Amino acid sequence: GEPGLFRPDGSFGSRVSPDGTRVAIASFLSEAGRIARRIQVIPVEGGEPLATIDWAEGDDFRWAPDGKALAWARRCTA
Repeated sequence: GEPGLFRPDGSFGSRVSPDGTRVAIASFLSEAGRIARRIQVIPVEGGEPLATIDWAEGDDFRWAPDGKALAWARRCTA
């Protein structure tokens, strides 16, 4: 999916790692009366998250080419 496309389950984007073994899924979560954005990294076969990352800012995210990190960016208008 493309980031920014909201889905009924709260997720709005996903990216498969370069080696095809993990998927990073961005979602909105409700915590203590506020909305939090998180990225969860899970095995492509499913199962428990391998990592959960707070994602306070940014409009899009991508895997690093070596699959060792995620990066995100904010779109700026001039």
